[in-house]
Amino acid sequence: MSKLEELHSMFYPRSVAVVGVSTNPQGWGGHAFIRRLKKVGFPGDIYAINPKATNEVHGVKAYPSVKDIPEPPDMVMVSVPARRVPEVLEDCIAAGVKNVHIFSSGFSETQEEEGRQLEARIVEIRMGGTCFHQAAEEGGLSWRYLCRQPQSHQRSARGEGLSQRERHSGAA
Repeated sequence: MSKLEELHSMFYPRSVAVVGVSTNPQGWGGHAFIRRLKKVGFPGDIYAINPKATNEVHGVKAYPSVKDIPEPPDMVMVSVPARRVPEVLEDCIAAGVKNVHIFSSGFSETQEEEGRQLEARIVEIRMGGTCFHQAAEEGGLSWRYLCRQPQSHQRSARGEGLSQRERHSGAA
């Protein structure tokens, strides 16, 4: 796959897997992403990833791991606690996934050693940036509608003055 094709699959994915989908219909994170993907009319396949899932979660086909999806999805959205992110990235690599959007916190922004170590591990195995704001609305995908950030924070090139959510969604 050429770099251009990889970029195309990032901005115009035909399929999205959401890791961290709770079976709780009131859940936040993965469940909210699936609900919003449906609401904005995402035209591709949507998969829910939940280790305890057996068939469907919130009306979409569910798998216990990204590695269990028959074909690699074009995009994987990761909405799990920081300590689980490296494992999910390893699964994505094993499955041949090229594009990952991490929506989590608990890394270096915490100023704690554990968070810095987790971030270093992600940098070591990453497949691209940890998270960013992307939009290709004509392709049916816009994280603007999925990750709403307050506009009141002062922004800098290094993300100083941003909330955790903004820093990891690439709003800077």
